[in-house]
This record gives sequence, C-alpha cells and structure tokens, in this order.
Amino acid sequence: MEPIPAWVKSIAGWWSEGKVTDSEFIQAMQFLISNKVINIPTNDTTLLNEISQLQQQNTLLQSQLNSANLQISNLQDQLNGLNKTISVSSPPTNNTTTITSDLSTEKVLAQAWAEDKITDSQYIAGMQSLIDQHKVLPYTESEYNNYTSDVQGGPPRAAYNAYVAPYNPNQPIPQWIKTNAGWWSSGQLSYQDYRVGIHYLFQQGVLRNPLN
Repeated sequence: MEPIPAWVKSIAGWWSEGKVTDSEFIQAMQFLISNKVINIPTNDTTLLNEISQLQQQNTLLQSQLNSANLQISNLQDQLNGLNKTISVSSPPTNNTTTITSDLSTEKVLAQAWAEDKITDSQYIAGMQSLIDQHKVLPYTESEYNNYTSDVQGGPPRAAYNAYVAPYNPNQPIPQWIKTNAGWWSSGQLSYQDYRVGIHYLFQQGVLRNPLN
C-alpha cells in the first residue's frame, strides 16, 4: 500500500477538530483514491455514486452557507450603524474621564467566568453588551494615548480597528484568556496585562468594536 502523505493526515486531524470543511476533507480522500492509496473496486458503482452525491450536496450546502453569511454580514452592518451613538470626530486629548472603563462591572463578569459560574458564550455576550453600551470601552487610557493615527490624519478610531478576522462571537476562547481574567479579578494580574486577552478577542473577531 502506498504511504499516506503527511498533509492528508493533517487534514484528517483538522477535520476532526472542525478546522477544515467537509469539502476539503473529501478532496483529500479523493486524492487517496486517485493515487490508488485507497482502492475502490471498479464495479462498486454504488459507493462512487454516493460519493458523487455527497459532493453535490456539500457544494449546495456551502453555497447556502455563503449566502447566509452574506445576509448576516449585511444585517450586522445595519446594526453597527444603529449602534454608532458616540462621535469620534473630536476625540479628547486631556480629558481621561471619557475613556475610563467601568472596571467593577467588568471585573464581576471576569470573576464569574473564571469561577465557571457563566459559560464562555455568556462572558462574550456580557462583554459585548458592556462594550456596546460604552460601559467598557474598546481601549484603555494607556492604549488610547499610545495610539498613532494613520498617515491621512484624523482622529483615532480606537486601538482595535484593524483586526482582519470576520466577526464571529461563537469561536472557542483560549484558556489563557480565561486564566488571566481570573488572575485579574483576584488582584494577581494588572488590568493592562488582562487587556492583552481582550485585544486578542478583538483581533480574532470574537468581540466587535462599535466605534468601527
């Protein structure tokens, strides 16, 4: 039997973890069939027909998923427009009161999450609610003061306006962020260090910045 290429093994592992699509996994299996690593009797047309039907169904489902994602994106853009209740045309220079987070509320949320009193999804939903209500801002005073606006000039739009990942609050949350939340809520970690995890969530699209 021909050896199975390492990239096929990787795709199989990623597929089992949900990191690649069914279509990509099927393509890998087709490669093994085409290269005689997996032998299918030529007279076994039933299996071949089933594979073909699965491919057609997968293509159709992928098309429907893309269409649904586009509709969700359009609805999210409309919602973002409604949520833009804060003007950033003239950001404060010396007044730091407007860029101070409601730490007590955020800390209660972080502590409940660290103690497994709420789920990852509930923590993200709670943080997004605080951010959308401007009780927790997408940047701290230090992050705001250290932010450099682009070459075109104009006011900064917060430190997290450059993430490239699409908005998806249902992604798995790394354990280190939850650990940091617990350490911060118990006074073992500075707020600035805890914010590293929040920065990551913005960059990955888990949290949405209402100032963008």
